[in-house]
Amino acid sequence: MTRMTIKYDNFEEVETIICILQDKVEIKKISKEYEKGKHKKVYIDVVKSI
Repeated sequence: MTRMTIKYDNFEEVETIICILQDKVEIKKISKEYEKGKHKKVYIDVVKSI
């Protein structure tokens, strides 16, 4: 399993990345980390390539 970490300001950009990834890999889990009430980091656990 591989863990990707994405830091962001706009979650819409992350959603676009997730959509692209879902065509190529199997995503096991998406975890968000909060920073002062806002999501600022997301972890995407990838199981395998399709």
